[in-house]
Amino acid sequence: MIAADFVSKQAPDGNTLLMAHINSHALAQALNAAGSGVKLGYDANRDFSPISMVGITPNIPTMAESGFPGFEATVWYGLVGPGKMPQAMAQRMNDDVNKVLAMPDVQEKMELYGAEDGGGGIQKFADFIKAEQQKWTVVAKAANVKADS
Repeated sequence: MIAADFVSKQAPDGNTLLMAHINSHALAQALNAAGSGVKLGYDANRDFSPISMVGITPNIPTMAESGFPGFEATVWYGLVGPGKMPQAMAQRMNDDVNKVLAMPDVQEKMELYGAEDGGGGIQKFADFIKAEQQKWTVVAKAANVKADS
């Protein structure tokens, strides 16, 4: 969350990017929204420009196999820039990331680490982040999660 806070305050010029993940852009945001006492110096929706999903690593064994049917928890990573990044710049970066993710040697490494579903459009990644935030906010509220002092 320290890196996310730093990147959120940088100029949207493409020089500073963040490899965002479930912790910085879904779990921390959900804990903040749930009133758990977690205070963030950034808003994952307002202070970042989604660029591209890099990959999702599903839990193995699955949550269903662990006794939690209907529940999905994954680790995911995606590239974001500071908020208000020009759309054309974000799109150019998205195109480049998608080209790299399509390279056979990169696909081989992603498969080796169990990563899947990388690439796609900016809006797909933005929608994914929002869905993750909503899912984890429900979980945090239902569990009455509170930050330790």
